[in-house]
Amino acid sequence: GYVGLDNMGNTCFINCVIQALANTPELRNYFLSNRYKKDLNKTNVLGTGGLLANAFADMMVALWKGTNKSYYPNKIK
Repeated sequence: GYVGLDNMGNTCFINCVIQALANTPELRNYFLSNRYKKDLNKTNVLGTGGLLANAFADMMVALWKGTNKSYYPNKIK
């Protein structure tokens, strides 16, 4: 992305995975275009009700379209 990630304290492995996912073109485009919303299963009792996918989408927007120098990915953690 155009924006870096803040370290939340011993989260370098999480940041590494986030960077890999954020730089996968198909996944990046899927979330930045909001196409993921039609695939959300908000009624699955074992899921997060779409919260994780929405947090990931917000993070993708912050990384690729954000104006800050860094992003604190606490919603993903």
